[in-house]
Amino acid sequence: LPIAAASLPPTRHCSMRRPFSATCLAMCMRRLLFCTLFAICALALRRPPALAQVQHTPHDHAPPPISLGKIQSVPCTHKPPVVPVPVEDLAPFLEKIPQMLEDLRTRIMHAPAAAAIVVQGGRVVFFNSSGLARQPSAEHPHGVPFTPQTIVRIASNTKQFTSLAAYKLRDEGHLSMDDPVAKWLPGFSVRRSPAVVRASRRPIVLRALAMHTSGLQREFPPYTTPPSGSNTTVEEAVLAALAATPHGQFAPQFTTTAYSNMGLALLGRSLEKAASQALGESILYEEYVESRLLQPMRMYSSGFNYSDEVRARMAVGVDPDSGKPFPLPTEEDGFEFGSPAGQMFSTCEDMASYMIHALEYTLDANHAGEESGPRVQGKVVDGSTFAELQQSGTIAGHSNGFTGIGSGTFEWAHLNSADSPHGHWAFTKSGCLNGYRSDTLMVPDL
Repeated sequence: LPIAAASLPPTRHCSMRRPFSATCLAMCMRRLLFCTLFAICALALRRPPALAQVQHTPHDHAPPPISLGKIQSVPCTHKPPVVPVPVEDLAPFLEKIPQMLEDLRTRIMHAPAAAAIVVQGGRVVFFNSSGLARQPSAEHPHGVPFTPQTIVRIASNTKQFTSLAAYKLRDEGHLSMDDPVAKWLPGFSVRRSPAVVRASRRPIVLRALAMHTSGLQREFPPYTTPPSGSNTTVEEAVLAALAATPHGQFAPQFTTTAYSNMGLALLGRSLEKAASQALGESILYEEYVESRLLQPMRMYSSGFNYSDEVRARMAVGVDPDSGKPFPLPTEEDGFEFGSPAGQMFSTCEDMASYMIHALEYTLDANHAGEESGPRVQGKVVDGSTFAELQQSGTIAGHSNGFTGIGSGTFEWAHLNSADSPHGHWAFTKSGCLNGYRSDTLMVPDL
């Protein structure tokens, strides 16, 4: 449904600017599709991330990235800081987005709707959509247009907010990212293969969950929901099923990168316990994220409670294979145990607000004391924390070149093209769930 691009204003000490690369922006746009597309691209000023450790194990993505064509991916090379592309220089590219969205929606993805939103310098500078959020019906004879306020499921982009919440609690002294998972979820245990036992006996820690390096399987094993009136909770049923699964941990933590929805769900439920302890009262993960992150960032149409009001504003996702619409989610869907891994909903408008906050925080951390451009008010985390979340934790080989996963579940790649010989770092996160695809993308150099 949406895409967005953002860039920060020039800073005083920057004396160089790389020529504008329309090809690079176009290739970024070609990544951002879906059946009901939602993508947020942000262009910000940042130096290339430091590489903490190198991995060459292909990791699991959800969903798989869209091909970038004949664009060459190259390892990181040192580059001096550059001044981001002025918005007027983006105009020739922005003018092409409507046709690109139409082509992607009708010719490639066969989607009912696609949309793009672009933010730069602390404000939205572009929005466009193609197709309809809801097809014509008796209630809406002409269909429902897709607007910046249309609600969609952002699927795995939820993970960004799960990691952000965990690091916020870390900054406030309520947990450590090196805490064992079992400290917060006492019923957590996992069967390890003999090879894993021989290699390491360390308990799995929260940091490994956030970085997809825990060695846990991708999904939870099947479990039985406790019957009504049972003394067994859903959490206890889930953890019991996990403990009974052979080879639940297939590799020692931090030795391989493997995308895990289960890992992020466990992270979210762990921070739920830490937040409840800090507040002195019980609070759900979903309630914590909404009250401590979404509301302060003015994401008023985002959350987890699929109420009747929310459902009335939602775009309808469509199965790309059958063309049939998926049922809209229920209130229960937003509060299931795995919710921290992908059950949040949002809008183009709200995700643009999130990216503006993220970029402004990062700018403050990288250029402390400098005055350049607008500043967001009421920060929810320290600026350096957003920068930390974008740093690479691991690098993994990929068919297109090199990709990595950072401390905050961002995936990143170093992209090169004919008119940009030095290439560009792209920080991305994708999600796909029941007829919805969402993408966020930041290209710091631009």
